[in-house]
Amino acid sequence: MAYKGCSKKKKERREQIHANKDSTHSIGPCKGDIWNIERHIGSAIQQMYETRCGYNHEVLAVGNLIRAMELASKYATLRSEIKNTILAIKNGTNPNFNNCINRLAEASLIASDKDEDDNSESKTPKNISIITRSSCLECVVKHLSSAMVIFDEDPIGHYNYMLAVGHLAEAEQESQEYPKIEDSIYTLRMLLQSNYQSNLVIIDPAIKETAGEIVKIIFYTMESE
Repeated sequence: MAYKGCSKKKKERREQIHANKDSTHSIGPCKGDIWNIERHIGSAIQQMYETRCGYNHEVLAVGNLIRAMELASKYATLRSEIKNTILAIKNGTNPNFNNCINRLAEASLIASDKDEDDNSESKTPKNISIITRSSCLECVVKHLSSAMVIFDEDPIGHYNYMLAVGHLAEAEQESQEYPKIEDSIYTLRMLLQSNYQSNLVIIDPAIKETAGEIVKIIFYTMESE
């Protein structure tokens, strides 16, 4: 459900974003494709949860998994598990994301070792060149709050870590018409993904603090609409 407030200021902001839709962003050192695969699989997991609650998000979940499979071309076992998950969703059966997550953890360790061997930095483009959906600030708060609940489980297992990544990725998508909010959530997701350690994730206190500050900014934005 889209945010109902639609002030003149918001309309002007939307037009400005569309006018600058070819702008690109980049980040510093990261594991490149692996982080993007995490983002897409995490989003798919979160979208399948919403499907169980009555939302028809199977198409979005499959789309995210197809993109993850494309990015996983160098990791045969991970690619195979993603394909199996897509087929399960298409056949109407309950997908087993645990196999995907286990293979992803293995691929992530391989990528980390390769980065150290190459001693190189990879740049991952921030994919906000096109507005893909209308912004919904209530939805952003929902996803951020869900991620913050997971952050309180310290350390968290890799499944919940993937779910948190998915919630933050969805929050980014839901805030595309608010560039400052979107960039803040993007930075938060990068901070979370950089905390990956084997099958456990230690939540840096800065992550929780940053999430709380973003929620405050969102509430202030909603009140000023």
